[in-house]
Amino acid sequence: MKHILITAMLIIGISLPGFTQAEFGSVVALNSSEDELAVAADSRAFIGEGRYFDNRCKITTLGQQFIFSVTNYTGRGVFDAKSGKPLHLYWDSHTLAKREFARLSHGKHAPNNFMLQLATAWGKGVKREVEHDLIIDRSGTILGFDGQIVTSAIFAGFEHGILSIVTARITYEPLSGLKFSATIDRTLRTIVLGHDAIAQEFTANQTARAKGWNRDMRTGYSNAVDGVAFFTYQMVDLSIRYLPSSAGVGYPIDEIVLHRAGKLDWVKCKTQCRKE
Repeated sequence: MKHILITAMLIIGISLPGFTQAEFGSVVALNSSEDELAVAADSRAFIGEGRYFDNRCKITTLGQQFIFSVTNYTGRGVFDAKSGKPLHLYWDSHTLAKREFARLSHGKHAPNNFMLQLATAWGKGVKREVEHDLIIDRSGTILGFDGQIVTSAIFAGFEHGILSIVTARITYEPLSGLKFSATIDRTLRTIVLGHDAIAQEFTANQTARAKGWNRDMRTGYSNAVDGVAFFTYQMVDLSIRYLPSSAGVGYPIDEIVLHRAGKLDWVKCKTQCRKE
């Protein structure tokens, strides 16, 4: 009903201070060790019609226990045309994650599988919202997809002291529609979601510039106070510097570290994002 009301107001010529669009873009990196994990993300969000803003909070803490971040198609709402700030959100991936975390935290859940259940509940909610978006604005919604990938997310933390990383993804096929999948990993690893072309080039280490990146990374890592956080930040920084401007990533970079003992440290963070 809200979608119909907004459309009707535009048709009869009543001006609104914003525009209705979906958010998409992003690069998010995660790196981990036995005792900590770090997540870093860029700040840019494309909001259709060539507009983008470098003020998005893409990292959310859940109960000071887990970290959530998401890329690609992440929500729909009415945004201020000048600042890009949301005036009204129809739905938002981070809000859904916090809502499902609060709901499941007060219910029964399988031991050691809380994050997988959380990611699954979140995925079902996002899938319903995207299905609705496809009904009301099919072409505009599909523009926010990265090929077949609608959205990719990570839920990460230490469950009973054990590192747990859940990667969740929604994909789209014109004939079969939307599909949700989630996998849990308890091994040390590095993950880059969203625009990962530079990360892939870095990992392959075949090009001249990739060899240079790897040399610089090894030097910086050995000199860093926290190598895990250093590596994570640099993966996002490399992506912003070397991806084309059309990729939809931009400074500043936010980064958070979660320690196995339960301590959360914001390494870098925009002021308005600490409450997220």
